[in-house]
Amino acid sequence: MMGDTQRLEISGQNFQRLITCAAEKGACVTFKVTGKSMFPNIINNDILTLAPYKDRIPEVGDVVGAVNSDTSQ
Repeated sequence: MMGDTQRLEISGQNFQRLITCAAEKGACVTFKVTGKSMFPNIINNDILTLAPYKDRIPEVGDVVGAVNSDTSQ
């Protein structure tokens, strides 16, 4: 329900923690993209929803998020 959403600005390691916790609980995270590192496929101000795959296999054209488990960075 869009009327119940709240805005939270978060980035970097805290964003990684948020999406990791959500994925572990099987929840989705919707956010506005800032920047152009994924241009031209994802552009500044696009709205994305990260959803766990559960038992589904990624398909051609899917955008897949991954978490770097190397904590030395």
